[in-house]
Amino acid sequence: PLSSNLLFVVYLLQSLTDVFILALKPIIIISLFTKETAIKAVILIYTIRPIVEVILEKSGISLSFIGFNAYIVVVSLCYLYFFCHLPKKVWPRYVYKGDELVPPRMLLVGICILLLLSTVIVLFSETVVQSVPSGHTVLDLSVVLSFVVLYVLWKRIGINPFRSGSVLVSLGVLGFLGVVLSSYIPASIIPAIVLISAGKVIQGINASYSGIILMERYPSRFTLPIIMISAIVALVTHYLIYYALKDNMQFLYLIYLLVTVVLAMLYFVLSPYLIHFMRSNIGTKRVEVKGSQPITPSNDTLSILTEYAFDKLARYEIEIAELIMQGYSNPEMAKIMRITENTVKSYRKNLYSKLQIHSRRELFELIERGGR
Repeated sequence: PLSSNLLFVVYLLQSLTDVFILALKPIIIISLFTKETAIKAVILIYTIRPIVEVILEKSGISLSFIGFNAYIVVVSLCYLYFFCHLPKKVWPRYVYKGDELVPPRMLLVGICILLLLSTVIVLFSETVVQSVPSGHTVLDLSVVLSFVVLYVLWKRIGINPFRSGSVLVSLGVLGFLGVVLSSYIPASIIPAIVLISAGKVIQGINASYSGIILMERYPSRFTLPIIMISAIVALVTHYLIYYALKDNMQFLYLIYLLVTVVLAMLYFVLSPYLIHFMRSNIGTKRVEVKGSQPITPSNDTLSILTEYAFDKLARYEIEIAELIMQGYSNPEMAKIMRITENTVKSYRKNLYSKLQIHSRRELFELIERGGR
């Protein structure tokens, strides 16, 4: 009975509620659970939900408009009950009035963009399947299969989910390429949806895990609003692109492809940090930018660096290695260590030489290989 404009306002209010819940989730996870448990929870949710959707679709069960909204009200009340009954004494106080965002700032920007684009791509995938008969069923079942494969690779073979993610993101790019080609080769649309589902898997993990990294690595009063703003921007971006280009689907799908390519490139850059954060216990430790406190690498990192270096590493070279893996830039490392940027470059060059590597990606790979 509501007008279209009023219904749109109500929908936006509901979306803001969902965004708020999404933003609070990382706080709950890092306060009460381990990062491994967080990944398991994401895999479980993204596996069960598609199965339920397929069952409902194939069984012919449908809800009226009033029934659906009544269901939403019940779910919202369950959320309210859950949040009101969370234990109070387990919450760490690591955010104080006057807190500012701490370095590394470029890593913060990269993770925020990854969070935004991953959310946008998940929304894109839903748009693609709407125009394909049985598209949702194919997407849902493919997502379940992809998550099962990802979990088996992780728990049985020991391949970090974010290392498998590089392959999954690439498959997602091929999927959106197949959607673009479907205008000329209609038969390519189903294989394209299957490939998109592979990309949706890692993008779903990104959308959840990026918030956890932000809350853990940047415990500041600004972090929660950043997560909320990223989700809102993703939602608005998706609808602006869709409604601007819905009459030219071929061009719309091309935009989807370009955004996915950008996401794949960004993921390739950030994946070493995601892998490192998952296997390490950074917690809420904060680095004093003024350099009053020395950097203390974990015992695992220290032993691995020592094992792979052909010559003994100096203390400052070990500090450089730890700061690199935490995402600090050369200027930020110079401030922390109270040395010049040229000295940082010299220490970094010596570190790479002793480890016989040539880039920070190789440093991450060395640490991961030694940590197995």
